[in-house]
Amino acid sequence: MSEFDAMRKMVSFVQSRCGEALSLRGIAAAGGVCRSRCCELFARHMGQSPIAYLNAYRLEKAFKLLHETRDSIADIAFASGFSNQSYFTRQFKSRFGTTPLRVRRTQTPSRRKPAMKKTSEPSRPSSRCPCSSSPPTTKTGPSSA
Repeated sequence: MSEFDAMRKMVSFVQSRCGEALSLRGIAAAGGVCRSRCCELFARHMGQSPIAYLNAYRLEKAFKLLHETRDSIADIAFASGFSNQSYFTRQFKSRFGTTPLRVRRTQTPSRRKPAMKKTSEPSRPSSRCPCSSSPPTTKTGPSSA
């Protein structure tokens, strides 16, 4: 098998299974090479170790999910292959210079949760609403307004 084929298989393996617990041994096996050859190929073709590539890919995936979904940061961390949210946040901040929460808060308005629809008339508290801050008004006599 050529270097190119081995790299293609290993990169495809990492990308398709990045949400799972992966090891150097598993990545190397996907390319049909030993662990040291896997590290050598990644260093030559990707400029980083297989595990560094895996973590970078996971962080890129998480960054994309923060923008495209409303999933919680914990769910995104786990979906991206991180088993510990605090470790994920530290790695994310190290790579992007900001936290996942700040990325989520600075999303474009079109990506945020939709705001409640505004009605054409101002809403008035219902006399049955238990969360109204003032008691319902009732007309019991002439108004003094």
